[in-house]
Amino acid sequence: MDQSLPSHGELERRLRRQEVVADLAQQALVTDDVAALFETTAETVADCLDADACGLFERQHSGELVLRAGTGWPEDAVGAAAAPEGPDSTLGRALRSPDAVVVADTGEEGEPAVQPPLPGAEVRSTVGAPVAPDGERWGVLELRAAAPRAFDEADAAFVADVADVLASALAADRRQSQAEEVYGRISDAFFALDEEWRFTYLNDRAHELINPGDEDLVGENVWEQFPEAVTREFKSKYEHAVDEQESVTFEEYYPEPLDAWFEVSAYPSETGLSVYFQDVTERKRVEQELRQSEARFRMLAEELEEVVWMTTADPTEFVYVNPAFGEVWGMDHETLYDQPLAFIDAIHPDDREQVREAYLALPEEPYDEEYRVVRPDGDVRWVHARGTSAVAPDADGEMVRVIGIGEDVTEHKRREERLEELVAELESSNERLEQFAYAASHDLQEPLRMVSSYLQLIEDRYGEELDEEAREFFDFAVDGADRMREMIQGLLAYSRVETGGNPFEPVALDAVLDAVEDDLRIRIEDSDAEIDADPLPTVVGDEGQLRQVFQNLLDNAIEYSGDDDPRIRIAATATDDSRWEITIRDEGIGIDPENVDRVFEVFERLHAVGDHAGTGIGLALVERIVERHGGEIRVDSKPGEGTAFTFSLPAAEPAD
Repeated sequence: MDQSLPSHGELERRLRRQEVVADLAQQALVTDDVAALFETTAETVADCLDADACGLFERQHSGELVLRAGTGWPEDAVGAAAAPEGPDSTLGRALRSPDAVVVADTGEEGEPAVQPPLPGAEVRSTVGAPVAPDGERWGVLELRAAAPRAFDEADAAFVADVADVLASALAADRRQSQAEEVYGRISDAFFALDEEWRFTYLNDRAHELINPGDEDLVGENVWEQFPEAVTREFKSKYEHAVDEQESVTFEEYYPEPLDAWFEVSAYPSETGLSVYFQDVTERKRVEQELRQSEARFRMLAEELEEVVWMTTADPTEFVYVNPAFGEVWGMDHETLYDQPLAFIDAIHPDDREQVREAYLALPEEPYDEEYRVVRPDGDVRWVHARGTSAVAPDADGEMVRVIGIGEDVTEHKRREERLEELVAELESSNERLEQFAYAASHDLQEPLRMVSSYLQLIEDRYGEELDEEAREFFDFAVDGADRMREMIQGLLAYSRVETGGNPFEPVALDAVLDAVEDDLRIRIEDSDAEIDADPLPTVVGDEGQLRQVFQNLLDNAIEYSGDDDPRIRIAATATDDSRWEITIRDEGIGIDPENVDRVFEVFERLHAVGDHAGTGIGLALVERIVERHGGEIRVDSKPGEGTAFTFSLPAAEPAD
């Protein structure tokens, strides 16, 4: 039979393919980077077969084949390009075939579709082989060409050989990962069982955990030594691992004498079972306490009017929201389990982004926000919400809960708004009253001047002709006009405390006291008054008005000294809020406790006009000046024991 010998070019192609397979196999033996091997393989095989594209596709649990590595594909195709693994595609057919599959012309009727498509290029022929480490259909190695019938059976055999190399590399990588996992558990407790369920080895940690009596367990049957394990998951899980030849991991409790929870991983082999385990009793205890704590938390929260919520460390993962949420937001509280940010969507647009940013910063940053919620019915509610990391750690000490509370403060906000309106109205009313008082007192001065002028004319023209009774009446009229003038001037001063005052500046009270004593020198000397003052501080205020305060209080102390010479004591005391308290104390007649509250009322006199001088406006003026300075004034007095007036002023520097 006539046989034709392969051409020189064909021999070179065969040799080249053998070299490629050998080189890739060598790389697969030494590499610890399977992903890099995938990339090298795709480029080398595509070049060797003069293909337009080559791709290595991995099978996913979702039923798709996804591009893991390739050449001739767009850069963003890796990890994104995918095709269903069904038999209607070239990839699906290759996945199901034991050998490489050639599709000579995808344009012919009955041929499978090319999926996923190669962007910007037509594919007319393909060759693909399954990659199956340890017999598992892991994926497909596929080459594509724009020309029909670009691949033959020799190409298919070459692609199948390369696919076997990749399968070997994947199997080796898996075994390495499994070994690393096993070796990584060497610090765990470990024991080995043979096919008859007898102990063949226990490490020291295993003896510590399950053999506190230090018995010789090697050679003993595990079920006889630990009978409680038979009725628990230990026996069924171990038997499953051996029968199915697959590893198992589970948690189970063993009662007395161990009284402990264990996390167990068991790995079968041809000779028995290797068991690695840890004592997780403490973690289980913490978890149980956490469950009990959360149960108590829920029971209490169910009855609260405030909105109470709990999340994991991720603030978008709610584990509890109490029913009060629905009363405030107008939506079912269970909505947050599926739509955790629905509560933010209902926040007023002007507040929303600020709340979103603050809330999502939990638990690293504390959460404390006040905002408006727009209910579905259009009603607007004010909420003050706070949240922080909880005190519930897990066994590793990691925080696992964030707890928050939201209070409906709508009524409080409405009261605040109403109070602000009332304050504004009061300020406006006070301003109008000041204007009225100023205008009234100013206008009253003109007729008063006329009365005084005519009284003076009567004195000048008819003074010598007045008999004793007429003189008495005349003196009453003059005295009344003088007191009226003093009252009008006092009313003017009272009405202008706010509008007529000077800007605040540092004021040395020692200098103020010196000036007032100069003004009152004649009165002090005439009454033989003694004034004993401590060094006084520097405060912030209106110097002119502070002189009025000291002058009125000292004048009062002299006026109401009684029969004894006035003895006046002035002291200063620092407070904790950067203020000074000034006390002016006398030893005079004192004030009846029933009248203490009346002394600061305008035109209020506690004594008859003939007994003591004054207009009844001095102490009212003092109180208003002190209040303008942000302070308070109080009086302490007992009849016959003197009186002390104490008022506060802001310190110019922190009080020592």
